[in-house]
Amino acid sequence: MCKERFINPFTDFGFKRLFGTPGNEKSLISILNAIINDDDKITEITYLPTEKLGMGQESRVAIFDLYCITQSGSHMIVEMQNNYQEFFVDRSVYYSTFPIQEAAVKGKWDYHLPKVYTIAFLNFEIRQLMSSPNFRSVVKLADVETGQVFYDRLTYIYIELPKFRKDISEFETKMDWWLYILKYLDQFDEIPKEIEDEVMQYFFESADTKNFSKEQIRAYEDSLKALRDYQNVIDSAARKSLAEGRAEGRAEGRAEGRAEGLTEGCRLVAKRLKELGMPLSEIAKVTGLPENEI
Repeated sequence: MCKERFINPFTDFGFKRLFGTPGNEKSLISILNAIINDDDKITEITYLPTEKLGMGQESRVAIFDLYCITQSGSHMIVEMQNNYQEFFVDRSVYYSTFPIQEAAVKGKWDYHLPKVYTIAFLNFEIRQLMSSPNFRSVVKLADVETGQVFYDRLTYIYIELPKFRKDISEFETKMDWWLYILKYLDQFDEIPKEIEDEVMQYFFESADTKNFSKEQIRAYEDSLKALRDYQNVIDSAARKSLAEGRAEGRAEGRAEGRAEGLTEGCRLVAKRLKELGMPLSEIAKVTGLPENEI
């Protein structure tokens, strides 16, 4: 049986249940409006098939976590990723091309395209945004000289949860609350008393394992096991990198001076752990290097 009262949203089962199950549209609408934060508020969504084929038989298949369309015709690709992927940005760009290609119609067409949003909730920091302290990054096509948006119908929003470090007393928006809930959901024993929003209350009820059937518990535990197995592979690779880095550092230390060699070994370890997606604060603890150097 599950030890946690509320499920981990970074499991495949958890994310699909909380945001991708018919009947839970209000939760998805609420978090999307909080994250996108523009004047075109979402009031309705329609879930679309998450497996989209390319234009030809040889094309690759794209699998989205969630794919939906709003009442105004905007296409939303929503993903949640727990572990570092080196080419995640490339992947998100690739996925965004499918709704664009689908917009083409037979016969006369004026090339007018719908708005396409790719929204990614990440439990790691991505390489392209390492230098930014912001936990929410909005990316559009823009003129590199002026910074002016060149094309506003294609938007990528990356939410890097390790960068979200606000305390409840600092919350100013519904986005703050949603990110706090996503980051710590499986650690809650009760619904935070400060939450009075009806949609969030319903969200917690959907996440409460006390409301699960035996089949749902089994499906969630299978999904949680898959997540933990994958995390164990990542952690084992990190420990191996640490051991190899220390060995290299000792070897260089004997040849060129122990202190200099160990420092270089720590830098190699930091580089590898960073590539694996470990938060900078944790890398600093492991290697002893300052975060700004990492």
